[in-house]
Amino acid sequence: MKLIYKIIAKTVLAILLGMALGCCFNPPASGLEVLGASSYKEFLYQGTISIKYREHNPGHPCTLLFIHGFGAASHYWRALEDYFASSYNTIALDLKGFGYSAKPRDGKYRLTDQAELLTAFIQEKNLRNIILVGHSMGGAVALLTTFRVKEPLIKGLILLDNASYAQEPPEFIRLLRTPVLNRLGPALLPDRFLVRRLLQQVFWDKEKITDEMIRTYCTYLQLPGAHYALRQTAYQIVPDNVDEIIDQTVRLKLPVLIIWGENDQILALSSGQRLHYDIKKSEFVIIPESGHNPHEEKPAETIRAMASFLSRRIPACL
Repeated sequence: MKLIYKIIAKTVLAILLGMALGCCFNPPASGLEVLGASSYKEFLYQGTISIKYREHNPGHPCTLLFIHGFGAASHYWRALEDYFASSYNTIALDLKGFGYSAKPRDGKYRLTDQAELLTAFIQEKNLRNIILVGHSMGGAVALLTTFRVKEPLIKGLILLDNASYAQEPPEFIRLLRTPVLNRLGPALLPDRFLVRRLLQQVFWDKEKITDEMIRTYCTYLQLPGAHYALRQTAYQIVPDNVDEIIDQTVRLKLPVLIIWGENDQILALSSGQRLHYDIKKSEFVIIPESGHNPHEEKPAETIRAMASFLSRRIPACL
């Protein structure tokens, strides 16, 4: 009970702080068009669940398939898409429950559910020569997808600040998994305040957090079913068979690049170092002065690491 009282006290304090900062009111959702929703294509998963994705250079025989992390969306790969679209077919997909994709109240938001969706997408699109690029939770989905795809379609993996080993969940995941508070917080606190607080944990350089970025995250949060999908994903984000997944991961024979923000406050740098040690012949690149999202905070450095890896380890796709 003492813990609950402490969390409630923090919540009340956060409300007062939000008032002091002048962030008490959510900006109105500016409409899907402001984020370029018209440029998205649709994949109907299981015939009814609308999954949105962007694709550039679809005629290219090699595909970079980008998979975002928890609470994010495909929108945040755009710098990498812009760079690689001239050399690859690039696809950035909104996972079920995130971005513009459907958020059905079916309770199926496990990592394995997302991996099944991604596998069906690959089969539907008849993709070959795929390099999966996954960030955080999306990296775990990328690994599970690699284990599921039976044909040798996956040519490599690029994992950014990847969720791999069992550890204490970050603060925002713990709150979303706490009954009552996971509904009370979003009801009382403005989305703008919640988003800024989350981004301050994710970014090392707080100056990189822009008003446009906050507005975009807020727009996604205000879509119907968004808070439900976040809660369900938080409840189900830790697989029951973590040890089995780790065992399959360390036996990977594919070319693997691991990129990590040096100052990641969500998933410690030591986790990336351990993953690099466990996956033999993997490559490990540390992005200096970067937090949990190096592809947003340091896109040029991230692109440089990826381009070098792809040209050396998967040259057949160039």
